[in-house]
Amino acid sequence: MPGPEQGDGRGGLEVVGGQAPGVACGGEVPHWHIHRNTVVYRIALIAGLLLGGAVLAVVHMLWRRARTLAAAAMDAACMPARDGLVVMEDEAPDAYALPGLPGRIVVSTGMLHTLHETEHDILLAHERAHLAAHHYAFVAPAQLGAAANPLLRPLATAVTYTIERWADESAATSTGDRTRVARTVGKAALAAHRAPAFARATGAALGILGRRGRLAGAGPVPDRIDDAVHHLLRAGRDDDAAELMLRNAETWFFPRGAAATYLQFGERLPIRAVAPALAFSLAYTAALCGDQEWVNRWLDVCEASGTPDIVVPGWHNFRSAVLCVRAGFGMSDAEAARSVAMVQQALREETEAGAAGHPTVRAALGAMLARDGRFDEAATLLLHLWSSPTHRKAWPPSLMLQGAGTLTISLVEAGRGEDCDRVLREARPLADAVERDGRETSTPGLAPLRIAQARRSYQNADMEAATALLPRAVALAELHPRPTVLFLGLLYLADAELACGDRPAARAALTRAREVVDEEPMSGYARRRLEESEARLGRAGARTAVRSGALPEELTDRGLSILRALQGSATQREIGAAMFLSINTVKAYNKSLYRKLGVASRYDAVTTARELGLI
Repeated sequence: MPGPEQGDGRGGLEVVGGQAPGVACGGEVPHWHIHRNTVVYRIALIAGLLLGGAVLAVVHMLWRRARTLAAAAMDAACMPARDGLVVMEDEAPDAYALPGLPGRIVVSTGMLHTLHETEHDILLAHERAHLAAHHYAFVAPAQLGAAANPLLRPLATAVTYTIERWADESAATSTGDRTRVARTVGKAALAAHRAPAFARATGAALGILGRRGRLAGAGPVPDRIDDAVHHLLRAGRDDDAAELMLRNAETWFFPRGAAATYLQFGERLPIRAVAPALAFSLAYTAALCGDQEWVNRWLDVCEASGTPDIVVPGWHNFRSAVLCVRAGFGMSDAEAARSVAMVQQALREETEAGAAGHPTVRAALGAMLARDGRFDEAATLLLHLWSSPTHRKAWPPSLMLQGAGTLTISLVEAGRGEDCDRVLREARPLADAVERDGRETSTPGLAPLRIAQARRSYQNADMEAATALLPRAVALAELHPRPTVLFLGLLYLADAELACGDRPAARAALTRAREVVDEEPMSGYARRRLEESEARLGRAGARTAVRSGALPEELTDRGLSILRALQGSATQREIGAAMFLSINTVKAYNKSLYRKLGVASRYDAVTTARELGLI
């Protein structure tokens, strides 16, 4: 008899019918059993290789981060600085935060020349926010996760983007001027054309500089046109400086992101030395920098000294060029109707005697119509231009994306959803390329395009896509030079949040839209649209309050309008004048409102209405 350890030779294996499972009578392992084990081994091998690659990638990144952070800390400690600021001689616009003990903010002379002196404090506040909040500690884990798992790269990009917006908010809080911060950050991003704005700042915060050799001092740069202009101005040779500026505007200043430097030189020139062609070039440059005041100043010089025979490259008529730039960049959204008339006049003069005209003048007319709230006319004109290969080929890529943004917004507002979907599909490669290259902050046309895309998702009842797209699109619209784009984005966001049942978020979006309308000059249609959205939110709140028993009966639209007006400081007489009502009618409405809300004072009425979500 076999012993208990040896057993019967089957090792404790359960035997059914006298043979082990999976073993043939002859003792051989079946083919299917071998094949199954081979597949398992292959899967295990592939998984092991992937895991090993991820571990190696993380270790490599950790090692590189440790080395670069150590080097950055040493550089920061050794840099001579004043209040933590280091200025390096470099024509390339650049600025970043360098962590260390102590940390430093490094700014190139090119960036200082690009921004106006009044904008330097905003740039420093933005970079100081990176240092003070240790933003590199947030970005590093996200990038490490992306290195280990490529599927996390969108998350790392989102973290990087959020960090930059965090710094923007800190700058806005410290300076107290959100609009100026948005424009300054956008201008800096536009100037720093060598690398994406937020990616460069993040890389610097992590210590991955890649260009630390410059910090010791930049060597001489050949062909320094800006130095030549500076010395000519100091020597009193104003005419020579003006000629050198005009000759090198397109070939030297603009490609180097030195538009602000070009403008500063123009301010130093006496008016007698500024020829109409140079004045037009300076006006266009001021438009690129978002300086409406100097756009109009230089266009005034054009009109005062210009003659019909002056040649502006690409334009048939000098006066039409001046009119088009003034309408597009020298006037506020509140003057949209006048802008339309000016561009129409420019189009007539540009196309007289059968001339084809500048390729942008018709697109400018479409943009002015949209700015004035005439979306159906704008959509018809811009869609015709978009569908014409001749016109589209004449547009530069930046204008093409901007035209697509204005067109899609106009189509959405005009109720032409199918046309909008077609343009969105055709413009998608351009928009994706901008985001892939990290040029979102320097491409104004992207914001309206994404806002229109989100609105179409809302109209197609895809609330998840709408609420995912709109917050980021609205953040981009904060950098847009025109408040109308931001305003519409906020209205669309409020509608999407309300459809999802998030009334506090919808109310917050409308509150921000009200701030935009009150702070920025806008056309009359914007106020009408805002009042419609506020009334819609108030009606929804009133219905909810009635169903819950908090309100005995619903409020009328007029009552809601008066209730919203009670939030301000206007007297009952002023409220009545604004609504074309007598003071007795306003008093009667107030009495009815107090009764329905169960309050006895204006303050209590406003407080209760806010608690109920009516305003």
